Amino acid sequence: MQRLEVRLDWGDEERRVGLLAERDGRVYFEHDAEFLDAALPISPFKLPARPGLLEHDDREFGGIFGVFADSLPDGWGLLLMDRTFRKRGLDPARVSVLDRLAYIGTRGMGALVYHPPTDDAEAEGPAVDLRELARQAERILNGSVEEVLPALRIAGGSPAGARPKVLVAIHEDGRAIAGTSDAPPGFRHHVVKFPGREDLPEIGAVEAAYAVMAREAGVNVPPTTLLETADGGRYFAAERFARPRAPDPGS
Repeated sequence: MQRLEVRLDWGDEERRVGLLAERDGRVYFEHDAEFLDAALPISPFKLPARPGLLEHDDREFGGIFGVFADSLPDGWGLLLMDRTFRKRGLDPARVSVLDRLAYIGTRGMGALVYHPPTDDAEAEGPAVDLRELARQAERILNGSVEEVLPALRIAGGSPAGARPKVLVAIHEDGRAIAGTSDAPPGFRHHVVKFPGREDLPEIGAVEAAYAVMAREAGVNVPPTTLLETADGGRYFAAERFARPRAPDPGS
């Protein structure tokens, strides 16, 4: 039986939610007793907050409870994930959903994290070149079979959606580092979007303009920016509101 511990990571606090298990193609979940006492239901309709073993029998979410399915990527992130599995000699069609959650580990988009992670996120921390990440993302979308850069594998392997995206921490001076762990002082977590195959080159500027208009119309949107690279690339970036901000230097 395969098992994964599910936790809620709020940056300054981590709380155990419960235990996921898979056996003979069936998925089960059991809440942690202390989490039930805290009265923090993460999926009150599909995953009732009650003691005892809960079996997943709704196949709409690929064989797992929907709240955990939300931690998995689709489109772009799934493409990178499957490439990694193939490189490791695994058939993506035979990889279990818990294997995929373990691969995401602590690098997912939301506050849910999975332990033990199977990927040690060795690429977290080093500086990344957004221009090179964007170039390789374009080549991969166009069918290139080249090996995925470690920084792109880590930064781009968990976001959902069809378009290429990366999760990076950006400094106000333009420096960027890969990964989703705690950012150093002066850095803030962002999701950066690259153009898809059907997009015009200026799609980043267009999305940035829509974000400005939404903000002016009174919509509460996270801070956004348009990142420009030396080769003329312009990429839309939005600060990740679910990640805590690192203190600014000198504060």
